Amino acid sequence: GCGGPQLASAVGSRGAGSGRLGGSDAGFRRSQGARQRGVRHTRPRHRPGEAHPSLASCSGVCSPRRRRLAAGPVRRRHRRAEGAALDHPAAGRLPHPAGAIIAGLSEIRQDAVSGHWVIVAPERARRPHAFANAAEKPRRAEPCPFCPGREFETPPEVMALRDSGRANEPGWRLRVVPNKFPALKRNPEQELAPESPWRREGVGAHEVVIEAAEHDLTWSEFPIPKLAELLGAIRSRMTALARDRGVESVFYFKNHGDAAGATLEHPHSQLLALPMVPALVAAELDGAHRYHANTDQCYFCELAGREGAGGVRLILDGGPVVALAPYAARAPFEVWLLPKRHQARLEAAGEVEMEALARVLRAVLRKLDRALGEPAFNLLLHEAPARSGALVYYHWHFELIPRLARLAGFEWGTNMFINPVAPEEAARRLRETSAD
Repeated sequence: GCGGPQLASAVGSRGAGSGRLGGSDAGFRRSQGARQRGVRHTRPRHRPGEAHPSLASCSGVCSPRRRRLAAGPVRRRHRRAEGAALDHPAAGRLPHPAGAIIAGLSEIRQDAVSGHWVIVAPERARRPHAFANAAEKPRRAEPCPFCPGREFETPPEVMALRDSGRANEPGWRLRVVPNKFPALKRNPEQELAPESPWRREGVGAHEVVIEAAEHDLTWSEFPIPKLAELLGAIRSRMTALARDRGVESVFYFKNHGDAAGATLEHPHSQLLALPMVPALVAAELDGAHRYHANTDQCYFCELAGREGAGGVRLILDGGPVVALAPYAARAPFEVWLLPKRHQARLEAAGEVEMEALARVLRAVLRKLDRALGEPAFNLLLHEAPARSGALVYYHWHFELIPRLARLAGFEWGTNMFINPVAPEEAARRLRETSAD
């Protein structure tokens, strides 16, 4: 098309640049040479002495220290995955609480922790075929390898929840198996090559979570106890994989629907144990660390608290867990789910949080199904690195991205996104959509 996103297929990968090699310190080190290679982000200008737009109307909620930051431009040196320095204009401040967009105008927003830029352009939603139809499910003519009775088609299970039967036989409610076609392989006896800024051995693990015995069951149809049990199993496997030698982070993701990258219809998701910290997570860690250094507050704690108190981007307040539309949403109807209590990794979540997460997640999926016609989606989990300890500045959170748009030339060439639905409007529509 014309270089912007075409609202009929897929949002695609987030493409935040090349990978970053992480360690127990989440990859915050960089060389002197890297510090000298600086590039600058452009940002909206405002007059010296005026409050930055992202701090407008914050006098009632901001600390005195943060209000002092509002006078004039504030620029913080920002480190990215490759070690290049960026001037990040939003360090130490939450996004504008109102965030209203003037009719007919676009707005450029920056995410306060990852640093990505988004053009919010509601006029583009007026184009023909603005939204995709219901998710196309991948179909197989042959028997499904994930259904009961076909256990011999998968590698031996590493975890199972079952009502009866023996390992690798029917009677299970949930199974976790190594991926038959893994991106990374576990090999504990292999000696790792010397570290390099550009190379790591492809050692790790790649597992598939077969989420239910029922072939056609979707998460929006799961009973709450079953979904909470599944989330608990994901937490258990992530905790176990994080202990493996050479693993620096564990990434969980679910692809639902053909447009989201699913290749099998049977409900399943995946886990990848990585020997590095992905660039997007590393950028969030950097930004959250910087925010905490400037404010003595956790960005995610403040975000969950403010939106949970009735913010315009609130979708659902589920008690311990809140669902919201992020200020710089990259995709139409993007949703974040995060705990109100400070937890850097999912393994810190207790049963109260897991049950609340199941309730909120199912409710959000039902709202999306009814508002958008059962769209394809990707569900992603970001958490602190495996050996980072209890970080005081980072929260685990799920990011749910409906696949209503696809990346085109502009996005690939700039690593910016065009979102035709303002997050405030998306949150309003989802709030008003029933989940019952």
